[in-house]
Amino acid sequence: MAGTTFCEASELYNILNQYTRLSRLSEFNFLCLIDARAKGQYNASHIITARNAKWDSKGKLIMPVGVEVESMRYIVVYDSSTSSLQGSGEAIECAEALTKSSRYPVQILKGGYQRFSAFYPFFRTQKILYTIKELESLRPYPVELLPGQLYLGDYKQAINPHVLKDLNMSTLVNVSEDSSHMFEKGNHTILHINVADSVEADLYSSFERICVFIDSRLNTGSAVLIFSSHGISRCSAAAIAFLLHHLKYTLGEVWEHVLQCKTNMRPNRGFVQQLSDWELHTLGRRMTDIAEPAIEKMETRRLYKQKLEEVSKLQDSCSHAIARQRNKLKELTVLYLSLVLGIVNVTLLNKHSKFTYKDEYEKFKLVLTVLLLFFSFTCRFVFSYRALDAHFNFLLVWYYCTLTIRESILISNGSRINGWWVFHHYVFCFLYGVMLTCPEGILYQMFRNQFLAYCLYQSFVQFLQYYYQSGCLYRLRALGESHNMDLPVGFPVVDVARPSF
Repeated sequence: MAGTTFCEASELYNILNQYTRLSRLSEFNFLCLIDARAKGQYNASHIITARNAKWDSKGKLIMPVGVEVESMRYIVVYDSSTSSLQGSGEAIECAEALTKSSRYPVQILKGGYQRFSAFYPFFRTQKILYTIKELESLRPYPVELLPGQLYLGDYKQAINPHVLKDLNMSTLVNVSEDSSHMFEKGNHTILHINVADSVEADLYSSFERICVFIDSRLNTGSAVLIFSSHGISRCSAAAIAFLLHHLKYTLGEVWEHVLQCKTNMRPNRGFVQQLSDWELHTLGRRMTDIAEPAIEKMETRRLYKQKLEEVSKLQDSCSHAIARQRNKLKELTVLYLSLVLGIVNVTLLNKHSKFTYKDEYEKFKLVLTVLLLFFSFTCRFVFSYRALDAHFNFLLVWYYCTLTIRESILISNGSRINGWWVFHHYVFCFLYGVMLTCPEGILYQMFRNQFLAYCLYQSFVQFLQYYYQSGCLYRLRALGESHNMDLPVGFPVVDVARPSF
């Protein structure tokens, strides 16, 4: 179990505002936001993209349609006003149910809906369903570095009057070469740092000016937005420089904090070196080693770990799906055998009996394949009698019915026969039964030659397939890479070298 942890309102705000080219809320495995309140409260108002928690008659949580908990990067649950992880409550009960399947800790929103909606009322909505296109078109807000005080964003967010109004933003720090007149329309205090986004650009000389300006604006109670053209490199470097000065943290600690708030922030190598120099200036010595560079290694490790976890989740999801299909196949096998044979125990008691039955099955298939090859050739090229065709079709029906029974017994005794292989035998039983009962006539004669040619071709291919995969399976068994109850058909055998048989 992944466990539960608290999620601050500002953390959820930043999660909702992550984006690359489009909002990350459009990614199916990014965020699962669950509203654990009563349905009436949820319908009245809830956080954007949240889904209402539903429970069945036995008190078990019903997951929303399309949500795979195992693959979700963030799972956040909230009720009205949870303030403790101890005790019981709607959000805690829902989170505990989700931890059984989640790979990441399930986060409970501290203070619940009341606290979050008080800080960010513009994220309240009554909308329940979203299309992918609607999620992709969502316009994210700047991320919050210091709650209610310092924000980090891009040019589009800086010129959006709704964003500035919702965040009560009156101070802008423009770290780019663009000195657009768009900002003069509003009543804002603006500091423009004209710098290019290149490794040769000098941003260090402006760090002192940026810090003094932001400090003075924060002291007046004004919220500050630091932005650049794309909100990735220059503004991130300026924000890190201010937080180094303001919080007296090391460069590594500030880097981790900003990266957690805005996952796509990437100051270029020139700015990283200048930030290291600023750390020396601010703290009196270099606390973070960037010679390797350590910060980029830290980011590389984080990305590698994230990708590795995603691959692991996909592997687990595939394994669970395969296990479920195998269980369903076994259940269908037991049902089929009980219908055909009645209540009979078909489990063979020892390994010798299992191997003997498996070998007998393989010989049975080989003999019948040769017999069908001869029979189809005779009916196609030698004799053309309806009675002989009927005997041939009856042999096919009996053969495939027998295969379904024998394969069901083998599955019950441990053979890993693929479900599609068994299923196509059921289909063939029906189709050959249709041919057996088809009346003599013009349509039958028109189709007869094509049908017999197909049977001849199928028997020949099965004969070659049997000998080829028998050799592959024999070698894999000798190498210990195959199960002893695997068959030369119905089980995928990978030939890793030239057959030697």
